[in-house]
Amino acid sequence: MAARFSGPRGLDHADALRLAWRLLESAAFVLLVGLAPARLAAAAPAPPLTPLETPEAGGRPRVPGEASPAPGARLTDPQAPAALPPPAPRSAPATSAPATPVAAAPVPALPTVRRVAPVDPAFDRIEVQVGGAWVPDAVWGWLSARDQHPLLAGLAVDASWLHPLSPTGALAVRVGVIVPNIPDANWSASDASVDPMYTQVGLTVIDLTAGYAWRKSLTGPLAWTARGEVGVMYLAGSVDQTETLPSCPADEAETCAHWRVVGRGALALPSPVLPTLRATTGLEYRFADRATLSLEAGLRGTPWLGAGASVGF
Repeated sequence: MAARFSGPRGLDHADALRLAWRLLESAAFVLLVGLAPARLAAAAPAPPLTPLETPEAGGRPRVPGEASPAPGARLTDPQAPAALPPPAPRSAPATSAPATPVAAAPVPALPTVRRVAPVDPAFDRIEVQVGGAWVPDAVWGWLSARDQHPLLAGLAVDASWLHPLSPTGALAVRVGVIVPNIPDANWSASDASVDPMYTQVGLTVIDLTAGYAWRKSLTGPLAWTARGEVGVMYLAGSVDQTETLPSCPADEAETCAHWRVVGRGALALPSPVLPTLRATTGLEYRFADRATLSLEAGLRGTPWLGAGASVGF
């Protein structure tokens, strides 16, 4: 008995052959399907070639049956590209908004060199002034009815100490003396309301004041000055009056004789100590480093005009 081939799942030899055949058929089908497009493309007929004829006299080849171009005609190149349209005009570039200017950083200013005006040297000074003082008639008329009298004037001498407080100002302390220069004479009233009196003035006026002296330079050594002071004055001495003789006519009141002793007495004064002030202004000339000359006018208890000199130390 022949032996039987038993494959998987109990297949015999005939079944195995049939299975192998089917596998070959499947492989052939797959191969045919994959190669069919290439075979079809290879089997497609190629387009016929265009025959060309070359003239015997030479020239450009032509297709049979194609009309020859007229002599002198300009042949066109079929491969030449069509003329390009002219380029469009370029538009102006868009203008951007103007840039905002950027402020530059401030440059620090250099310090300005200021010229300082020269300042007079500061030093203490001793000043001596000599002048004239007088009492106006209008002022004396308020004090007494006897308005007919000699000129009420005298010599004034001052000594001052000036201590600088600033470049233009100084403390001023002054001691002054006025010595009246009034001759002895009859003092009478212009309206004869009172009897004439023979008057002898023996007064000496001493004043002590303190204040502020100001100085402003004008040009070079010349300066403008002003001074204000307050203080007290002391009336030293007396004013003696003697009655005139009763037989003296009114029109001779200034020359009438007077008693030697009878009817003589001192004029009553309100007080020997009275307040006083000084308000003067003037010019000062510096002729040396610490020496000056001055001219002043104003009120010094009474109207006053004087000149002086000072020296520093």
